[in-house]
Amino acid sequence: MSRLAIQLFGVPHVEVDGTAVTIDRSKVVALLAYLAMNRGPHTRGALALLLWPDSANARVHLRGCLHRLHQALGSDAGQWLESDGDRVALRGGADCQIDVIDFCRRVEQIRRHNHAGELLCPDCRAAALEAVALYRDDLLAHLAPRDCPEFDVWLLTQREHLRQEACTVLAMLADACAAEHAWDIAIEHARHRLALDPL
Repeated sequence: MSRLAIQLFGVPHVEVDGTAVTIDRSKVVALLAYLAMNRGPHTRGALALLLWPDSANARVHLRGCLHRLHQALGSDAGQWLESDGDRVALRGGADCQIDVIDFCRRVEQIRRHNHAGELLCPDCRAAALEAVALYRDDLLAHLAPRDCPEFDVWLLTQREHLRQEACTVLAMLADACAAEHAWDIAIEHARHRLALDPL
């Protein structure tokens, strides 16, 4: 069974079994990112409207986009990409790693523990450090597909939400390090947070 890795933080990057996959069209990347972050089946009509809202040939464009995505992912594309009938979905599972999903899981793990005060338990500290390492840059940095304002709104909303989540985790790490008098590390986390979200 092949393994798919999708990196959406920073410049998008896709690998199948450790080998980089070339996806050279921004709307193919946009489609993959949207499917990766919004699990479950989507109708072809909704996806076509999202990426080609003003085109009479939106479904034709979507079909071409899906074809390119299948080609890029190779012979095992059907293992992850479901595009039967009117429904399109990206299947998750152990054979599909998505950095944004991994980041969100770690943030949720920390949130579920609901730590009082400035201290983080060892598990949450490890999860926080892993989350910060996953957040390389903004979501889909430098991706700007043309003529799809609804996708643009979705992307900007997701970017801001994920940036704020990263800032919250960095603030927790800074507070935890300060409470332990690990000033250098606390300052490093605080600076990282300010770099993501200047006042």
